[in-house]
Amino acid sequence: MNHFGRQQWNDYVDGRVGEKVRSLMEAHLYACDRCLDEYMKCVERAAVSNPFSGAGEMTDRIMEMLRRTGERERAATDRGAFYRKLIHYGIAASITLMLMSAGLFQQLLQQTSAWTHAASAKSNASWAERLFDQTWSNVNRNWRQN
Repeated sequence: MNHFGRQQWNDYVDGRVGEKVRSLMEAHLYACDRCLDEYMKCVERAAVSNPFSGAGEMTDRIMEMLRRTGERERAATDRGAFYRKLIHYGIAASITLMLMSAGLFQQLLQQTSAWTHAASAKSNASWAERLFDQTWSNVNRNWRQN
């Protein structure tokens, strides 16, 4: 069996061998434990001496994939976001019209007015209650004016 030397395995790890030699070396790794051991030592040595070799290429590929994916998602999201906003606006407007036609807002205004009058009718209330009642009536008055 023809074994490969340390320098040949270093060249293999660094990618400096031709395609034909590469396929021979890979086939040899399946059959030879001694060369597999030598190959693993070369890989470890390469990782220790240059831990980020190839990291730039990998980072560039990942960033390109993320950019493409982001563009596709953004295009789909932009169309969907517009339609979602339109639907939400339509629902809110419909609910508002239904409540207005039922007179709920008018009843709410009348009820708060009745509460204000009932609160001011209390003459034996404590100073804290009178302060709260006065503040509440001012808030209601300001709210009706706007």
